[in-house]
Amino acid sequence: MKKYIGYLAAILPNLLFITAAIAQNPELVRRLLITNECAGCELDYAELSYAELSLANLEGANLKSANLMRANLEGANLAGANLEGANLERANLEGANLEGANLTDANLCFATMSSGLGACIRDVFPPEVK
Repeated sequence: MKKYIGYLAAILPNLLFITAAIAQNPELVRRLLITNECAGCELDYAELSYAELSLANLEGANLKSANLMRANLEGANLAGANLEGANLERANLEGANLEGANLTDANLCFATMSSGLGACIRDVFPPEVK
């Protein structure tokens, strides 16, 4: 029995941070997931889908091309963050501070925001209009 507990103790930390697998700096992703704090961090290309980041401080963070699909960013501080090309599809952005954030080419399809559900441009216009 002790042998199995040892194995479990060895792999449990890896299971808890499985979403931190891809990033320029996986240690920053891990820190964010533990502390909910990573202002000014370099998190470009980070894999943060389904991450629980409510009330997180990501002010001025570089989240360029990060995958935040279905992430919970309710009440998060994203002021001045670079979200260029980020995937925020179906993310919860209710009450999030996006003041001065760069959302160029970000995917906000069906993201939940204070004003309601984010529409998806490709669903509004037929393909030939794009």
